Amino acid sequence: MKRYLSYILTCLCLFAFLFVSCGETEVTTDKVGGETTPETTSAATTKPEAEKKPISADGEGLSTYENPLLSHLDAHTWEKYGVGDPFVMRYNGRYYLYCSTRDGFVGIQCWVSDDLVNWEYKGICANEQLTKTAYAPEVTYYNGAFYMYTSPGGNGHYVLKSDSPTGPFKAVTGNFGLSIDGHVFIDDNGKWYFYSASGSGIMAYNMTAPDKVSPMGYNTGTGMNGWTEGAMVIKVNGVYYMTYTGNHVLAKGYRINYATSTKTPLRFTPADNNPILLSTSDAVNGIGHSSTVLGPDLDSYYIVYHSLLDRMPNRDMRIDRIVFNGSTMSVLGPTVTSQQAPAFPKIYGYFGKKGAEGFALVNATLTDDGVVIENGSVFSEATLSGDYTAEYNLLSLTEGVAGFYFSYLDENNYGKAYFDTAAEKLVILLVENGAKREKAVSLVRSFNEAYNFSALQKLTVKKEGGETVFLVNDRTLCKLETALSGGKIGYFAEGKAKFGFMGGSEAVNGSSIKDYYKPIPGNLQAIDSIESNQQLTFGNAYAVKMAAGELLNYKVNVATNGCDLGIYYQAASPVKLTLYQNGEVVTTLTLPATRGYETAIFRNLSLKKGFSAITFAVQEGEMAVVSYAFDSFAAVEEETHDYEGEDIPSYADGSWQVSGGVLTLDGGNASVGKYLYGSEHYGDYVVEADITPKGSINFGLLVRAINPSLGDAGNSAPAGTDFVQGYFIGLSSGSLVLGKQNYNWTTLESVPYNFAVGETYRLSVTVVGATLSISVNGEELLVYTDPTPYLQGMAGVRGHYSVASVDNFVIKPIEE
Repeated sequence: MKRYLSYILTCLCLFAFLFVSCGETEVTTDKVGGETTPETTSAATTKPEAEKKPISADGEGLSTYENPLLSHLDAHTWEKYGVGDPFVMRYNGRYYLYCSTRDGFVGIQCWVSDDLVNWEYKGICANEQLTKTAYAPEVTYYNGAFYMYTSPGGNGHYVLKSDSPTGPFKAVTGNFGLSIDGHVFIDDNGKWYFYSASGSGIMAYNMTAPDKVSPMGYNTGTGMNGWTEGAMVIKVNGVYYMTYTGNHVLAKGYRINYATSTKTPLRFTPADNNPILLSTSDAVNGIGHSSTVLGPDLDSYYIVYHSLLDRMPNRDMRIDRIVFNGSTMSVLGPTVTSQQAPAFPKIYGYFGKKGAEGFALVNATLTDDGVVIENGSVFSEATLSGDYTAEYNLLSLTEGVAGFYFSYLDENNYGKAYFDTAAEKLVILLVENGAKREKAVSLVRSFNEAYNFSALQKLTVKKEGGETVFLVNDRTLCKLETALSGGKIGYFAEGKAKFGFMGGSEAVNGSSIKDYYKPIPGNLQAIDSIESNQQLTFGNAYAVKMAAGELLNYKVNVATNGCDLGIYYQAASPVKLTLYQNGEVVTTLTLPATRGYETAIFRNLSLKKGFSAITFAVQEGEMAVVSYAFDSFAAVEEETHDYEGEDIPSYADGSWQVSGGVLTLDGGNASVGKYLYGSEHYGDYVVEADITPKGSINFGLLVRAINPSLGDAGNSAPAGTDFVQGYFIGLSSGSLVLGKQNYNWTTLESVPYNFAVGETYRLSVTVVGATLSISVNGEELLVYTDPTPYLQGMAGVRGHYSVASVDNFVIKPIEE
């Protein structure tokens, strides 16, 4: 589990609007610093006071899943290889999975699923010789054809083509180069982009056809201080999101970052809350090369990724839910316990062999893979309420006109849309209280190619508030104002047409997260509460405003009884906040006044395991809260190391030696390494050590250290010298330096101090809540409070091309 707070957010959030646009205890804590002033942007509907109370939930009847979903031990995965670089495509309501081919073997495997959890093996979908050691195959559907992009052996790319997502795929190009890990994104304007890996960041290229890539590349600004691969781009509410992977596939510290753009898919800004997926624990590590896909409920998004089992490499496939807050993104994972499975929408039908239960058919006949309507209709028997998302798939139009009903309430109130095939337009008819209005919007071509209406064309309708958005083949086409809400959904044909999957969800633009059981340990976004309280802008995300008497309820899935909690908030005066679980008081917390958005940390809260609900209720004061971070609690155990015998750390890498009563880092020109004690779940403690520089001075203590790793192929300490998250307090030439490590290095503060080679210094760090107090030889030199602190972590020493020795290392709990 990613065990730290990371909330600094950078990009502006975009929102489209207008008519058309093509046993109670009390806990207190010290405040921490940072300055930001919120601005009220919208006041959402507030529920009646009588409804504002703590809720209970137990997950009864809930479908669940547990990672990994496909293991290297599964019968159909490559032996001694597993499922590497998984890519999932959604087509006609189903999911198709492709993965890398084991080195030296020929053929690309394919699986299919209805729910993202249960996968049926469909065999080899491409078996040409060029698929030998096929890296990272991805598939894009367009106008009746499926295009596969892969880089066999990492030696350039090929495009293969098929008329079915399960193949057979046949090569339609030669090798056109461009490194590895090809990915295709199609924008709303119909333009195609190709992305591939490089040593300086993900590269982007314009495409002139589905099988033609322009040779001129653009660096997207998404480097990870080394090799960067596995790009995936999606567009949500006008924001481009790119996920990408760095380091090395054989390293425990393989990880996933993301970046955003509001203007172009050619240049991105990396997010401040990176990495969004990282774990180097024994339970799950080597996380990387992901794809992102819409969930079965038509509203959620899931990230699909692999984890590393050993250096074979054996890899397993995992999924976790993505959460959006404004234009920021986070992942509820990596999870290792049972989680709520992806949900189906309220209304859905695959038709064909699965039948048409829940739908009324008029002049409609089921076929093997869909439903044929001849001068008739198919209507859902159930009705959607309020805001919703609906999806329709026209498989082929034989003659006449074929289209879709949405928001159907009665003959005087409904929406209707159809493709004008001759003019290549989507025609939308809105009937409200008997009054009709019509809008025809031109479809957007790619490569100036005509639409193929004998092949699948998809329509998605999103209704939120007074606006309805129409997407064709997942690309936003237009937006209309309408008072229509809820209703039935359906197909119609005035002539003859064949249709596929149809679904309708009572969720839109991520609202289903409110009813999702979010994992604890993990991070909760305040806006994901069941209630809709007043929202405040916070950078490119949102906080929630709460006053005395108000509360926020969340459905959660708790995996541990004892938890630490970090609350990221702003308050002009102290706030008293009560935490409930299933309506019972857990504790009452006192949050101090802040100067801006800051973090208050609380230790060892008693939550009960299982699916449940938690509630935060303000008893006194007023606050704006952004998020809550939970992690497992571990009591700090005192330990002393004098290095007179064998010494066993919790983690170590680099050139360390225990000899002569000291711990020494001395690897010549490669004197780098990390040496850590304790648990990643330690919170507040004191750590001290005698440090004697013996060469170049860049050596010191690590505190709150988590996710340590080696670099490159998982065996290089020099390449992984910054591969840890935590705080480094370092002796350097002429100064004492405090820095924050997050698989990179950021200096937080420094003070002048003349450290000398051969001299011994007693370095002491007390870390309580978000504050670090640092002393040298008993003199306090630096006190620093981090507004976005790491919550927990190990303690130890670290050197960077520095020769030094350590003695009398002590870690101990804070005295009460």
